[in-house]
Amino acid sequence: MQAQEELLLQNKLKSKLYKNDLFNLLNTLKIQQDQEKYFKRLLQIPLKSPLKCLLCGIFPFFLSFGLLSFDRLYKGDEKLALAKAGVALSWVLLVWISFGGYYVFGFDPSFSSFSIILSAMLSVLWLVNFVDLSVCFLTIKNANLKSLMSVFYPYYTSVLYEQIQSKVQSKHKEALFKHMQNADENELLRLMGLRLKSPYLSLIFSLLPMCIFCGLSLDRFYKGDLKIGVMKLGAFLAVFVCMLFLTPDIRFYAAYGFACLFVFNLVDIYFVYKGICKDNLEKIFQEKA
Repeated sequence: MQAQEELLLQNKLKSKLYKNDLFNLLNTLKIQQDQEKYFKRLLQIPLKSPLKCLLCGIFPFFLSFGLLSFDRLYKGDEKLALAKAGVALSWVLLVWISFGGYYVFGFDPSFSSFSIILSAMLSVLWLVNFVDLSVCFLTIKNANLKSLMSVFYPYYTSVLYEQIQSKVQSKHKEALFKHMQNADENELLRLMGLRLKSPYLSLIFSLLPMCIFCGLSLDRFYKGDLKIGVMKLGAFLAVFVCMLFLTPDIRFYAAYGFACLFVFNLVDIYFVYKGICKDNLEKIFQEKA
């Protein structure tokens, strides 16, 4: 490996790894017989920045008063991020139930045991998100090292498959595995550099805004369907304006509009999830240029 290539690799990795880990990685690369192949692989590996991870955690954390934290989303721990979002979603739903009970049945939620449960849940969420943000920040460099060291494994194709297989539907996983088993080095490099979208993240962009704002959904923007996303956002804003500024009779119908939006977005979750898996599959199997 030439000195210029080593310097290029160091510049890419110095902020993503601990110094000792970077030193060990470069030494591991130097003892390989086909250094050029592994050098290209290392340059293609997508790495995460600890600073961006911290920002993705801190800003939502303070803006939502400890309810949300997107550090796990950035790191790529999709299932854990979905679990945290599910807990936050359950808290939001309980708040809606509490206020619904106030307006329908007339009991005051501020003095009920329900409000004590909500406060306790929010405190636990605050503590969990704060601790998890610290853990995520401290371990993201170790996750980067694990991804980089995997290029030296004899069974690297299987490792790469494990990283990609969650982005497609189950019925296509066998075809994906066969494709990767028969792929040459250039095809593996292409697959490593693909920016595939996560179906799990689409659920978060669907459910959280929909339940917090009762009808808003951002999943189409995440998928890339901007026209449909703008139409859904426009429908939400139109109903919201009717609720705020028009007569009580119009507000009554606007409430039905919120309910229809909620149901429509709930059904659209399935099509967005399926569409993201299909888009990922097309990127994977597209003809090489």
